Amino acid sequence: MVDTQQLYNKIETLPDSLLSQVADYVDFLIDRNDIPTNDVIPDWQIKETEKRIKQIENGEMELIPWDEAKTEIFKK
Repeated sequence: MVDTQQLYNKIETLPDSLLSQVADYVDFLIDRNDIPTNDVIPDWQIKETEKRIKQIENGEMELIPWDEAKTEIFKK
């Protein structure tokens, strides 16, 4: 079994270009195994989300229908 320090040592040997893949895989493992995290949503992100919700409700922001967005995403 690999202990935490061995894992850190292995990760340090990876090129920077692979670190995002490692992070994505760790996120996948956490999600797949329903492991609780201590992720805290920063205040700035909550405030920005609340601001955007108000803009949508007041008609100040135009939304793209999901079907259009999905079509555009999968074209690329």
